[in-house]
Amino acid sequence: METPKPTRFELIAGHPAVDFVNTVGGLRPARSREKLNTFNELLGWATQAGVLSAAEGRRLGREAAARPHEAAQALERARAFREVVHRLFRAIADHTRALDEDLAAFEGEVQRAWEARRLRPSEHGYVWEPPPAEDLDTVVPRLALAAEELLTGDLARKVRVCEAVHSGECGWLYLDQTRNHSRRWCEMGSCGNRHKARRHYARVRGRA
Repeated sequence: METPKPTRFELIAGHPAVDFVNTVGGLRPARSREKLNTFNELLGWATQAGVLSAAEGRRLGREAAARPHEAAQALERARAFREVVHRLFRAIADHTRALDEDLAAFEGEVQRAWEARRLRPSEHGYVWEPPPAEDLDTVVPRLALAAEELLTGDLARKVRVCEAVHSGECGWLYLDQTRNHSRRWCEMGSCGNRHKARRHYARVRGRA
């Protein structure tokens, strides 16, 4: 297994935990498109999103090459956690109640992540460092801490689902941080433009 390559992922959500959810394209579950097919791709995403440093990504890539079975297990754990996070934030966007089993699974990962933190001196006292990149499962606890901070903070109410969900094309999530809460699409240049093109075509056909 090679060290992670600089694969470019679309980081449009406004938060790494939500961008992680968006590593599945299309609509879950029947029309989904997996973007993390290998552990190397997981490392590539985590490095690009700032969850891992470039040096940490390279180090974990070398570890994965030596322990491919464990790397495959770490990838499965990460993807399973991603789906839990997706369901939690989608419930917020849909104004529905999350499933108890998803809350329990999420809480379990957050508690493990808290236990893996390290307290270190800083210029103004002490700070918590994120779980160190010492094993192949590092991405999950770091994302668990980021997702927990978002889920329990004021920004959680700004989680939205792309309006292209209604046409069966996109289920990506994002944070609507516009001043007047007017963001409707994950990306105007993709889903927004396709909607505009369909609307224009419908108008033209209506005049024909």
